[in-house]
Amino acid sequence: MAAIEQDNGRVDRAVEHLTKAHAIAVTHSPEELEGAQISHSLALILSAAAQPQHNGCYFEESLSAYKNSAGPQDPAFLTAQDDFCRFLLLSGQQEKCVEIQKASLATKRSTFGDLSAEVADTLQLLGSVEMSEGSLKPAHGTMRKCLEIQTLLYGPQHKKTKTTQRAVDMLARAPEVNERQHRQGRRKTKRHTGEPCSGNDGNSMSDS
Repeated sequence: MAAIEQDNGRVDRAVEHLTKAHAIAVTHSPEELEGAQISHSLALILSAAAQPQHNGCYFEESLSAYKNSAGPQDPAFLTAQDDFCRFLLLSGQQEKCVEIQKASLATKRSTFGDLSAEVADTLQLLGSVEMSEGSLKPAHGTMRKCLEIQTLLYGPQHKKTKTTQRAVDMLARAPEVNERQHRQGRRKTKRHTGEPCSGNDGNSMSDS
C-alpha cells in the first residue's frame, strides 16, 4: 500500500502506511530481514520527502537489522549503508560518511570484485569528498583508480567515465599534483635509461 501511494505521489499516505508497518515489525521481528527492509524504506521515503528529522535513526535501525539477519557482506546491507552515506553527505556529516565508505571498501571488493561498479562508485564518492575538502593529491589518486575501473566496465565514452575523466584532468592541472607527476616521470626516465650504479664503471672486473 505504501508503494502504491508513493507511486501516485501521495507521500504522506505512504509514510503513514510505512510507519504502521514499521511499528508491527519492531514489535514482532525488529532484527529480522522484514524489519530491516521496512526501516530502510521508511528512511528513504523520508529522505526523498525532505524530512530528515527521522532519517538517521531509521537508517541505523535498518543497518543493525540487516547486519544481524543477513550479515555485513550481504548486498542488501551494503546498499543500505550506501544510502545512509548519501544521507550523511546531504546533512553535512562528511567525516562519518568517509569513515564508513573507507571501511566498506574491502568488503565490497570481496563481495562484488575489485573491478565492480560498487567499488567504482565508492571510489568516486571518496574522491569527490577529498576534492571538496581540498585534498587534491589523494583525490587525484582515488579518481584515477575509479577511472580505470569505469573504463573497463563501461568504456571511455560512457557518461560516468567521461565525468570521472574530466575530474582527473582537472586535478592533474593542480600544481601539487602536477609536481608529483613530474617527479614520478623523472624517476621512470632514470630507470629506463639504465644509469650505471655507483662503483660500477665497467672496469671493476679483475684481470684474469
